[in-house]
Amino acid sequence: MEPDETPHIVDGEPIAIEGELVVDKAASTGEPAVEGNDPPVGMYVWRARFPDNTNSNITVENWGWEHQEWHTFESGVEWGSFGIITDGRSVRIDPTWLHETYDATPLTEISIGRTVSDDRFSVDLWDSWHVFLRDHCYHRSLGRFKAHVECHDSRNLARFLLEAKPLLEGTTVAVYGEGYAEEGGFILRGTNENPLLITDQGFKGHRQWLAKQLIQYGAIALFVLVIAVATWVGNYLPLYTGIVLWLIMIGYYTVQNLPDDLRAFVRFLRGEHKK
Repeated sequence: MEPDETPHIVDGEPIAIEGELVVDKAASTGEPAVEGNDPPVGMYVWRARFPDNTNSNITVENWGWEHQEWHTFESGVEWGSFGIITDGRSVRIDPTWLHETYDATPLTEISIGRTVSDDRFSVDLWDSWHVFLRDHCYHRSLGRFKAHVECHDSRNLARFLLEAKPLLEGTTVAVYGEGYAEEGGFILRGTNENPLLITDQGFKGHRQWLAKQLIQYGAIALFVLVIAVATWVGNYLPLYTGIVLWLIMIGYYTVQNLPDDLRAFVRFLRGEHKK
């Protein structure tokens, strides 16, 4: 799809537009999600994660989010009042469809009890093709949101990680959805017939990313099918090849991350994580 050069918004008709993001009212939890001196946050998608270890002294800040294994247990989208300027006029964006379609949890309704499970379904919105955001990604301790998060026990929120991909004022944004004329302006929202798409990479960048995803998953599916068929007819060579490739990938990942992991572990043994 390409953005309409002179968009004519008709109620219930699909429309693709591109322009500069303007924020009338920032997302209420946007300030702790990004640096305080950044432009206002119109919207951001987030995921909350817990660490893979049980050491209560380790926090996001002193251990480093990049040196830890994390499991996602919630994700969602937060927004204020925002839109984009296109063809000299403002079109407001309503992300409600994203929130409802992915059954997203509001950040203010996160409840952390004595057990936190790894909910694989909660990452759908974070990885959704409907929200393709790549310009910014912030990693914050959930402790920054303690005024918004309910904690039922003595868990240290500083050990939990919250990642956010925001839309900041001034960002060039491409949006596809269903347009409506309303009193005093226009609004664009998503429906089942015309799903909402928001990206800061342009429609071309989004198409290229989708093509790569389709090729990647298609190749994996084809390889698995070849292994299944070959094994069924008694040829185990593709199966052995797959195992060897899997071991090579694990070895490559380990070698690439070993220096950083070792340095982080040495810092932890020295007690530097307590500073």
